Amino acid sequence: MNKGLFGFGTICLIAVGGVDYANQSRHTGQGLGQMTPASYFATITGRMGVGARTAVETPEPAAMPVPTAAADTPQPSIAKKPDLPAVRSMTEGCQTKAGTKFCSSGN
Repeated sequence: MNKGLFGFGTICLIAVGGVDYANQSRHTGQGLGQMTPASYFATITGRMGVGARTAVETPEPAAMPVPTAAADTPQPSIAKKPDLPAVRSMTEGCQTKAGTKFCSSGN
């Protein structure tokens, strides 16, 4: 294996680990260097889902009210769409010269 590639990978790993350590220290409210290695590694295993897992209770979804009559059903508001300008055809304003099609935008 190339020594330069190995060195680059090692430096990248150290840099990413340092940035993650700084972010986790800030997230826990501790100053840089105050988090012990054991507590830092505990954050890694907690974020990766490794180790003991606890059951997480999901709350039951709230029951949606069921409309009883047509008057209870909300009606969408129908707004009139503004008049749109006419759309030109894709081939309008095109000319063929020597087997090549030339089109202009009309402006």
